Amino acid sequence: MAKPKRAALYVRVSTDAQTVENQISELREVAERRGWQVVEIYKDAGISGAKGRDQRPGLDAMLRASASAGWRA
Repeated sequence: MAKPKRAALYVRVSTDAQTVENQISELREVAERRGWQVVEIYKDAGISGAKGRDQRPGLDAMLRASASAGWRA
């Protein structure tokens, strides 16, 4: 049997009043339907998408991990 593809999730909401949990749940369902194994979840809660990578630690961590591991999109 083929090894499942591994996936990382990135979720973000703009305000502390919002939650990333719904996004995580939906993305986990997508991964499950496609047979992907979720290996990491990167989060930026309460951070505007207009902010740069230097102000979004979850995005920065995901991109650093991607570069060091040689992930392919």
